[in-house]
Amino acid sequence: MQKPGWIPVVLSGALPSGLADGLAMATIAIASLNYLWSTQKPVLFGTTIWPQLLIIALVNVLASRSDTARKLREELALIAYGGSGWQVWLRYFVRGLSLTLVAIGPLLYVDYASPHFQLAPTIILAFSLSAIGGACFAAPGLARIRSRQFAESYKG
Repeated sequence: MQKPGWIPVVLSGALPSGLADGLAMATIAIASLNYLWSTQKPVLFGTTIWPQLLIIALVNVLASRSDTARKLREELALIAYGGSGWQVWLRYFVRGLSLTLVAIGPLLYVDYASPHFQLAPTIILAFSLSAIGGACFAAPGLARIRSRQFAESYKG
């Protein structure tokens, strides 16, 4: 039996889908819009992007932890057909990255439409927020495939 390549394995579940991903995108987008429309910017953490970053991280972790029974079956199938742990992690990372990038679209658009727009800081902001979102989305999946329950399900 021929092993599947790593690109189809990663791309097969990389797009956000389902109710949990939709709610996560809506929550992050609402937080972004709230951040943009507020007249008083929060100064609790010294800079105004930290609360947005915390919302992105926590919402992605919660979205990744939903429907774990279905995800466990998918992960077992990926491993059984020749996939590896890093492919599963990369799949969830790309999914969280795309989820976050779509959700922070309003924030990036307002930055683009501002009269003081600079390309490099906007790209750095988009990449860093999306990468943090992807890592936070992938972390529960990595913990799940390294758990004892996963090993017992894989054996039997």
